[in-house]
Amino acid sequence: MAERSRRTYRGVIDSITVPPSSAAPSFSAIVLRQPDSGETAQAGRPRRPGPPADPGRRRQPGTQRLRLIWIGQRQIPGIAAGTALKLEGMVSQVDGIPTIYNPRYEIISSQESHS
Repeated sequence: MAERSRRTYRGVIDSITVPPSSAAPSFSAIVLRQPDSGETAQAGRPRRPGPPADPGRRRQPGTQRLRLIWIGQRQIPGIAAGTALKLEGMVSQVDGIPTIYNPRYEIISSQESHS
């Protein structure tokens, strides 16, 4: 993943983190994505789209983690472990993990993800 570049990904939420109420509001999720997940660069040509990663396949070689952080939110409706997403945002490295702050996202229905 190129740092400081706008990217589009598909993946599945592996886990979410909600900080305690005494901390500043934020909502964080880890997405698992496969290299062949339909990733595109903003100015590049898209790869052939495929279904999003499946949580049952999370230990496959090549699975990559991507952290999503929504600042000022304690929850995001529809975002839970196992949710398939298409997302876009500026990627930066935070503690060695590719991270997108306040990503644009689209929840992919189970019907769409299996076609």
